[in-house]
Amino acid sequence: MSRVCLDRSLWATAALLGGALAGACEPAPGDKAPASGADTASGGRVDADGDGASAAEDCDDSDATVHPGAAERCDGVDNDCDGAVDDDDTGLDPASAQAGFADADGDGFGDPDAPVVACVLPAGVVSEGTDCDDRDAAVHPGATERCDPLGTDEDCDGLVDDADDSLALSSTTAWYPDADGDGFGAAEATAVRACVPPDAAHVDDSRDCNDAVAAVHPGARELCDDAVDTACDGNLDESCQSATDADWVAVGPEESLAGGSLAVLDADGDGAPDLAIGAPGGATPGEGRGAVYVVPGPLRAGSFVLSIADPLLTGAHPWADLGAPLRRAGDLDRDGYDDLLVAAPGHVGEETDEEVGGVFLFTGPLTAGLSLGDAAATIEGRLRRERFGRTLAATLGDPSGDGVADLVLTAPEAGSGNGEVYVFFGPTTGLQSVDEADLTVTGAAASTHLGTQATGGSDLNGDGVADIVLGTEDHAEVSLFWGPLAAGSHTEADADHHIEGARYSSFGVAVQAADTNGDGHDDLIIRDASYGEDGGVHVFLGPVGARTVDAAAAHIVAFSSAAEVHLYEEPAGDLDGDGRADLLVAEPANATAAASAGAAAVFLGPVSGTLALDDAHYRIVGDALPGGQLGRIGRMADLDGDGRRDLVLSAWRAGDHQGRVYTFFGAGL
Repeated sequence: MSRVCLDRSLWATAALLGGALAGACEPAPGDKAPASGADTASGGRVDADGDGASAAEDCDDSDATVHPGAAERCDGVDNDCDGAVDDDDTGLDPASAQAGFADADGDGFGDPDAPVVACVLPAGVVSEGTDCDDRDAAVHPGATERCDPLGTDEDCDGLVDDADDSLALSSTTAWYPDADGDGFGAAEATAVRACVPPDAAHVDDSRDCNDAVAAVHPGARELCDDAVDTACDGNLDESCQSATDADWVAVGPEESLAGGSLAVLDADGDGAPDLAIGAPGGATPGEGRGAVYVVPGPLRAGSFVLSIADPLLTGAHPWADLGAPLRRAGDLDRDGYDDLLVAAPGHVGEETDEEVGGVFLFTGPLTAGLSLGDAAATIEGRLRRERFGRTLAATLGDPSGDGVADLVLTAPEAGSGNGEVYVFFGPTTGLQSVDEADLTVTGAAASTHLGTQATGGSDLNGDGVADIVLGTEDHAEVSLFWGPLAAGSHTEADADHHIEGARYSSFGVAVQAADTNGDGHDDLIIRDASYGEDGGVHVFLGPVGARTVDAAAAHIVAFSSAAEVHLYEEPAGDLDGDGRADLLVAEPANATAAASAGAAAVFLGPVSGTLALDDAHYRIVGDALPGGQLGRIGRMADLDGDGRRDLVLSAWRAGDHQGRVYTFFGAGL
């Protein structure tokens, strides 16, 4: 009978039973007993460290903490026997690793929303996870809180800008109380330092020199003769200059009335504007022939005596008043040189042998010593009393629409004072009479004086074609004929559009057209020569649709029954170069410096509302020479070649009728 041996695991139980099973399960002869302290795994496999994994499965059978299924820890040992150690093992126990946070901006503080767990923290990972903006290295705990337009919490304490008591004072703005609400505070006031003003009554500019008067602050317009530093620049009344402040002065010969008219053109084709000066009194006292002088540009500071210069042209007859009006005609013959229109209201006609008046076209280049016979075109009036040539159109253009510039000429005394306007379709050459005009417009009634002033080069209805505007002296109405014009005879009543002034006023004695608001449309500017509240200059915005003076966008008035606001016969210029025409108006009878010494004022465009001469951006008064009537004639052009427009004003009766021409360079305005 064979024996059945107990499994080794039951031996201890057998011993406890008092040997009852002794002998029943003793090893058979030749069996070897297990070594002391050794164990075996199920199935008789060896497990030296007793961790439940056989030596064949265990990667370290001497360490009971190392075996398959063990927790991988940060100790450089493959604890779970999967071939991966520490950070390379996806089963790493987080409890044994280091905790960190990604620091994208490198400021030493990590993003709390970007935790990292690893045995060895990699570059770009830090232990502090308190950064409130990990995209900005300047934002982190301990950073300096500063004022910024985005309201950033630089030190990550939950408080922003003025709410944070750790705010850097150097980053704040000093806010000054603005008592008068003009946008400027007083330097002597106590400032509040903060990121934003404490209220609307605090500003960051402390340059106000009088915080009790809103009209006084830096950049305010200076008023003439008020002895107040309105602009807070340490100067008084700098916008109010005198003729004595001019940079360049021309003095005419005795009784020449130099400055009776002005024109700016490139007479010699050198690219620099030249100044043509009409002297209707002439170069020889007592003859009244008239003369035209051309001063070549660019002008340089100093004075110029016309009596030592050779005139460009002299009148052919006594009292011809040659040069009473001048007008730059542009380059009519397209040869690269500017041309010049010269009128002589007292010219004696070749066919009538009477003082019928004449207008002469001289083509460039223009050199001293010309005679009337050198004119490319001569147009003579009809009757002596009509004073043809007393005025020339403010602008020349192509109202006929045929691509060639036309001439618009007037005889305000024609008929019984009805007045006539003559349009000669270009090109115009040779000797002609007003009776040969392509288009004639006659005033509606006696004493209408149609053509007191006219303009023919501006598009006032916005259709792309030049129109003509005809002013009157005693009809209180301005007539507009839309281009293109067709040849024929018309009356004032045939006009396409009329604008009426106040009843019995002198609305329409002068007209201009220019874009005063920069919208690309020509605006219409009309002068009313009436004294008192009706008198002044009125601006109608284009395209023109207004029919009464009340519809004007701006009114410049004298506010004095003894004052006259004068408008120049040439278009407004752009003195400040902002692309919007500025208005040059005058008060010839102004007596600030001397009786009728005159004054001129510049209103920078755009203009609106009701304005007085004191509202002008610049004012210039005459010098101590009485009767000069400074400002009656003026121009705006860059005569010194510095790229800025200059202001040219004449006082044609100054100095015993010598006349003066004053130029103020743009740099000094």
